[in-house]
Amino acid sequence: MVVGREYVDIPVGRAAMRTFVAAPRTRPHPAIVFYTDIFQLDGAVARWAVRLRRHGFVVAAPRIYHRR
Repeated sequence: MVVGREYVDIPVGRAAMRTFVAAPRTRPHPAIVFYTDIFQLDGAVARWAVRLRRHGFVVAAPRIYHRR
């Protein structure tokens, strides 16, 4: 399966919300918004997103405390 991983900046008010997106590139798939904990976008969150992506999901993990 061909897969992609990237960071996307989503404009929210005056700030940009950094979001890690892991997605299969072959066809449309169901999506999951992965709500992060207090440590934000760390290695564990990225590994879980990639793991879920391997099961056929598009995974978006936003940085929830982006206004700081």
